[in-house]
Amino acid sequence: MPEPYLNAPIAARHALLQGLLDTDGTLNKHGQNVTFDSSSRPLAENVAWLVRSLGGRASCRVRMRTRSTTWQTSMQLPNEFPPFRLSRKANRLRSRTKYGHPAKAIVAVEPAGKKRMQCIAVAHTERLYVTDHFTVTHNTVVALEAMLRAVENGAQAVLMAPTETLAEQHHRTLDSLLGGTLPLELLTGSTSAVRRRDLLGRLATGQLQMVVGTHALIEPAVEFRDLAVVVVDEQHRFGVRQRAALDAKAPEGLAPHSLHMTATPIPRTLSLTAYGDLDATVLRQLPKGRRPVETFVVDGARARTRAYERIREEIRAGRQCFVVCPLVEESEALQAKAATVEYERLRSTEFEGLRVELIHGQMPSKKKTAAMEAFAGGEADVLVATSVIEVGIDVPNATVMLIEAAERYGLSQLHQLRGRVGRGEHPSLCIVFGDPKLPRLEAIAGGGDGFRLAEVDLELRGAGDVLGTRQHGLPEFRVAQLPEDAELLVRARDRADAILLDDPRLEAAEHALLREAVVARFGSELDPIPA
Repeated sequence: MPEPYLNAPIAARHALLQGLLDTDGTLNKHGQNVTFDSSSRPLAENVAWLVRSLGGRASCRVRMRTRSTTWQTSMQLPNEFPPFRLSRKANRLRSRTKYGHPAKAIVAVEPAGKKRMQCIAVAHTERLYVTDHFTVTHNTVVALEAMLRAVENGAQAVLMAPTETLAEQHHRTLDSLLGGTLPLELLTGSTSAVRRRDLLGRLATGQLQMVVGTHALIEPAVEFRDLAVVVVDEQHRFGVRQRAALDAKAPEGLAPHSLHMTATPIPRTLSLTAYGDLDATVLRQLPKGRRPVETFVVDGARARTRAYERIREEIRAGRQCFVVCPLVEESEALQAKAATVEYERLRSTEFEGLRVELIHGQMPSKKKTAAMEAFAGGEADVLVATSVIEVGIDVPNATVMLIEAAERYGLSQLHQLRGRVGRGEHPSLCIVFGDPKLPRLEAIAGGGDGFRLAEVDLELRGAGDVLGTRQHGLPEFRVAQLPEDAELLVRARDRADAILLDDPRLEAAEHALLREAVVARFGSELDPIPA
C-alpha cells in the first residue's frame, strides 16, 4: 500500500477506495457488496487492505481466463459508510475504455510526493476523477489539486511555465476549472506596469493566493507572504538556479512543496529520482483525443521532395502542418536553416498558393499571438516557426511536424516538438531531417516514451552534478556507471534512507566516519538540494 495511506485518516482511505471502485468495480443493488477486478495482484491486495482498515470484510481470489489471469477482490463495508456511487453507468463506462479487458482499466496507484495525494492511472480517457485526497491522470488537474491544498491552508501557490503562450494557456485552463470561485492572476514579461504593481502588492500581502506566470515570477521584486506550493511545468526548460530562485520565495527558513512536470525528464531529473530526492509519478495514458505519432528520420533531396509532397497531401485533405527551423535569421557562423528565410522561400515555391504564417521568439507579442491564432483558427495551412512552439501549442487539426537540422536539438526538445501533432482524431507524422545514424535521432525515431528517451539521454550526455548545478556531463562515481548500475543505485538509496530515518544527523557512534566523509565533501550544514 502506498505509504501516505497506511496511517491516513478514515476519510482519506475511504476516498481512495471510492475512486478505485468508481473506475472499475461492480456492486449489488444496495451498493454495499462490491467486487473489484485487477490484472495486478498487489493492487487487488491493496484494495482488500483498504476495506479491512475501514472495518469491512474482504477476500481476494485468482480468476484464470483464456488469455489472462486476473484477481478479484470481494468486499463488504460496515453500514455506517455511505453507499458507493457505482451504478449501471460503470458498465457503460467500461465499454468506452480503450482496453478490451476492463480489468486493465486501473494500472497502478502511485504516491504523488510525500503528501496525501495520489495519482491513479486509469484507461477511462473520457473521465477525470478528483476527490478530497487524490487526483487522476492529466497533469493540469494534478497541478491544480496541489495548489488548492496550499489555498485551503491559507498559504499561496504558484505555477511557472517557460513561455508566455504556455502560461496564458495554463491560466485559461485553471481559471475554467475553478469556475471563478477563486482569484487567479497571470504575471509575465508582457504584463503592464500598472497591472504588475497591483499584482505584486496583492502577492506581498497574501491577498492573492494563486498566480500563474513565466520567468517574471523569479524577479527580485516579486515577493510572497507565504508561498507553500510551487509547480514548475516543462521543468526541463528551466535551469537549476531558476528553479531554486522560485523555491527561495518561500518564508525564510522554510522550503515550499514542489511539483515538477515534464513530458521528457532531463538526465539530471532521472538521476535525482534514482537518488530519492525527487518522487516520481508517471501518467502513462495519452490525454483524450491523442494518437501516437509516426516518426521518420530522413536526409537528402529525394526525401525532402517527398516530405513537401506529403505536406501538400495533408493540406488537400484539410489538415495543417508545422515547419520548424533552428534559427530565426541566417548566420554565417551556423550552417542551418532560418525560419524567416524558409518562410519566404516556401511561400513562393513549395507552398505557393497556400496560406503560410511565420512565428518566432523575436516577433512582438501581438504579432506572435495573431500568427498563432490564425493557425489555430484554421486560417493558415503551414506555420513556419522556431522552437518557440515547443510547448503550449494545441492545434488538433495539425498532422505533420517537419523539423529541420534536427541534430541541433536535444532529445527533450525533439520529443516536445513531435508532441505538437497527434492531438486530434487524424493520423499524424513527424519528419525529422538529420543524420539517421546519429544516436539521438535513432532514439527519437524508435519510440515515444519520455522516460525511455531520458534514459537514452542519460547514456549520451550523463547526469550532471547530482549535488550541483551542472545539468549534463558524466557524474563522478568511483564504482558505478549510470544507467547500467541503476539497480545498485536503488539499493544504496534505500540503505541511505534507512540510516537517515534512524539517525538524521548521523550522530550515532557507528556513523561517525560516514558523517566525517559527508562534512568533508559538503560542509557542516547540508543545505537542501535545488531540484
